[in-house]
Amino acid sequence: MNATTNVTDLFARYLALIRDAARRSSADSAPDAELRQLLQLLDDDCAALSDADKRHVRRVLSAQIEQEALRYVDPYKRSVFNAVLKHLEAAE
Repeated sequence: MNATTNVTDLFARYLALIRDAARRSSADSAPDAELRQLLQLLDDDCAALSDADKRHVRRVLSAQIEQEALRYVDPYKRSVFNAVLKHLEAAE
């Protein structure tokens, strides 16, 4: 597997996990602990990448997460995407 495949796979995997966390969020069930764990795993996986690949994954993921956040009216689902965006921006 080459570096491009790793970056693409990493992006796809985390986008799916973040979408799933957002879909499961509600007034009764905020995925705070799950989201923190997910973001820590993302950070750990990104640590294994080159600096250029790390920036690329974070930028592409940020752009997609912004689009995802706009799709949802539910404030709990949006809050998941916004928390991810803050995390990704802080890592830059």
